Amino acid sequence: MKKILCISLIFFISLNVFSIDFVSIDNLHDNGNYQSAYKELMSAYDKSSPDAAVIWRLGRELYEYTKCVKNKKDKLAKLDEAIGFLKPYYDLKSGDKRDRAKIIQWYAVLSSEKARTMGIKESLDNIPNLFRYCDDAIRIDSSYGDPYYLKGLIDDGLPSMFGGDKYNMSVNLSIALKCDPENYWYFLDGAKAYKNRNWSSSKKRKVAESKGRDDGSPQNLDDRDYAIKLLERAIEIYNKDNDKTKVDRELIDEVKQLLEKWR
Repeated sequence: MKKILCISLIFFISLNVFSIDFVSIDNLHDNGNYQSAYKELMSAYDKSSPDAAVIWRLGRELYEYTKCVKNKKDKLAKLDEAIGFLKPYYDLKSGDKRDRAKIIQWYAVLSSEKARTMGIKESLDNIPNLFRYCDDAIRIDSSYGDPYYLKGLIDDGLPSMFGGDKYNMSVNLSIALKCDPENYWYFLDGAKAYKNRNWSSSKKRKVAESKGRDDGSPQNLDDRDYAIKLLERAIEIYNKDNDKTKVDRELIDEVKQLLEKWR
């Protein structure tokens, strides 16, 4: 009996020693402490037994590091290193589906950043890959908003002559907002995208008739008015948020500036 209790105690202690507090790590990230978050994650990373929840977060921290590298050659080297780290886990079968989808999403983000750093031609050539990565993530977890959000941003930033589609932009951003209706990034970047598209309510209805369905945005609102509504909604949610982070505060500051400018 004592032996069993001893074994149970050792097992319990080992779980606590090697467990990882993702809430704490995400809090470090959201408050800009990327290096500390990275160190915590690396202490839990086990190449022989990969944990999807650890891997995608490492990809996230590696991305934040590459953003700080100013020299183009050095930045591309770090991006290659980050992409190379995530690549073996792109088709990881173990772990929660959301975590596995996030591995692919951060692979897409790093791929996009690498192409953008290389130049315009490389960015355009990489667009089909980005859509494929997003679709792969959606196939794993269709309720995950970020792949829809990224697809929407691509269609927003891509001129129509290169395949940009403002209708699909709205469809995907609308799905993202339904998946995660309190995501400040979706509100801020969504507002910018709709303001940039600038369709009238009558044009939206005409396009909806030709497509056989609407684009997910309110058909009775011009895009400019809807953009303002999105910003107002972001502030409304923020004011009720009891766990505001550094990133949240920075985003809402930009939301307030745009709202003051657009009203």
